[in-house]
Amino acid sequence: MEKTEFTAETFKAAFPEIHEEIRRAGFDAGVAEGLKTGREEGREAGAEAERGRIKSVLGKVIPGHEALVNELAFDGKTTGPEAAEKILEAEAALRKTKRESFVEDAPKPAKDAAAPEKEDPEAELEKLPLEQQAKIRWDRSPELREEFKMGGFAAYLSFEKNKGKVRSWEQPPA
Repeated sequence: MEKTEFTAETFKAAFPEIHEEIRRAGFDAGVAEGLKTGREEGREAGAEAERGRIKSVLGKVIPGHEALVNELAFDGKTTGPEAAEKILEAEAALRKTKRESFVEDAPKPAKDAAAPEKEDPEAELEKLPLEQQAKIRWDRSPELREEFKMGGFAAYLSFEKNKGKVRSWEQPPA
């Protein structure tokens, strides 16, 4: 008796209906298993991607825009960069509105006040006693201190007290 080799091809040739039935059963089982596995893996990957998208959007929050961020996070389509752009647009609009509000609410500028008239310091000095007048003039004027450096303040005060009573060499007789 001679041995013949029995392969899938020889089986297919010898029993074509059985071969097709086995092939179809394996194919159907493989498709069912593949769909089941694919769906599970797809769900896990999709859920992970959605969690990442939500975290990305929630990470872009700026105080005052929490409601917008929550809306964008759970709309199912906005990405982190898109959310950041929308938040910045909202912030710019808010700042513009606030600026306009400040400008509208600001009081009108006050008119410039007229500068106070300066009083004549010499007129103020005339109201003081002669000794105080002389002391103030002495302190203010380096020229006076230079002119009366030999006799100092006492010589200057004496000069002021006798101003109308004595003639200088340069004055003509009255």
